Amino acid sequence: MVATAGDGSASISFTAGADGGASITKYQYQLGSGSWVDAVGTSSPISISGLTNGTNYNIKLRAVNSAGDGAASDAVSVTPRTVPGAPSITSVTPGDSTVSVAFTAGATGGSSITDYEYQLNGSGSWFSLGTTSSPASIGVTNGLAYTVKLRAVNVAGSGAASDASGSFTPRTTPSAPIVVATAGDGSASISFTAGADGGSAITKYQYRLGAGSWVDAGLTSPIAITGLVNFTTYSIQVRAVNAAGAGAASVAVTARPKLTGPTIGVAYSSGKQGAQVGFAFTRPAGSTLVGFTVRAYAKGTDTVVSSCQTLPNSRSCYVPSLTSGAEYDIRVQAYFTLAGETKVRETLESATSTVRVNI
Repeated sequence: MVATAGDGSASISFTAGADGGASITKYQYQLGSGSWVDAVGTSSPISISGLTNGTNYNIKLRAVNSAGDGAASDAVSVTPRTVPGAPSITSVTPGDSTVSVAFTAGATGGSSITDYEYQLNGSGSWFSLGTTSSPASIGVTNGLAYTVKLRAVNVAGSGAASDASGSFTPRTTPSAPIVVATAGDGSASISFTAGADGGSAITKYQYRLGAGSWVDAGLTSPIAITGLVNFTTYSIQVRAVNAAGAGAASVAVTARPKLTGPTIGVAYSSGKQGAQVGFAFTRPAGSTLVGFTVRAYAKGTDTVVSSCQTLPNSRSCYVPSLTSGAEYDIRVQAYFTLAGETKVRETLESATSTVRVNI
């Protein structure tokens, strides 16, 4: 005999023995040591219903004719089963290119679960997770929205699918931005190029000075940092923040805030070969002014054509050796030592003024 399990049933295929000289009138089956029960029909296979899924049964069969009950067959073993019940998804937790799916298993259907499968967004293929326990980890793409369903598999086949989870979007923290620092007067302007957002919108940027605390700085470039001490060098980093948390910090850049340079009040041609330049400047508090250099550059370039120097108490200078009819860019540079220092370590340069030498 061969027993085939079904859903709360078993099908018993058999080859009949000799009829003993009288036609077989019926077959009977026995479950374990129970009573003999008349089977429906007199041909193979015999169907036995009313069994309990997941329970193992030992079944014997015998034929009956007018002479009485025949000898019983050897017992065959069978465990009825059906496909598993649907799991219940209890939560989904998105991560970096993954989602963790917590679930409660459904009924086994009377046979061990051999696999769990998942489907994304309610359509398409089902993919194996193996005989995982809750929670299950599924690989997905950062920045895309998903729902997920689960189903269990046993030897009877694939069970019913769970309800779809709520929508989720996997993400990670943002990549480090690329930053450029521009020093100002007691301030620094930090321009940045955003890195990847990690699959979730950036909610803010933060900066820190040295190893200090991170300070919120809004969403747009450049970041203005005020309240800095002039002539102090600062190491500055920037990072982005999204729903997954704070991202990697940028490479540190340095900024050394300082005062604005001298202000050119007048620059005019004096004769046909030079220019007189007048300017104003207030030295930084506590510093010692050393002097000034006034330079004439070929217009639109950094090529110095001529220059002059003046003492700390002077605010004008004559630049000689210029060409009649030519235009020059004029800039004034101040030299000074900071309080507590003996060497000239700082200079400040003015904005550019233009002068045309008389013909």
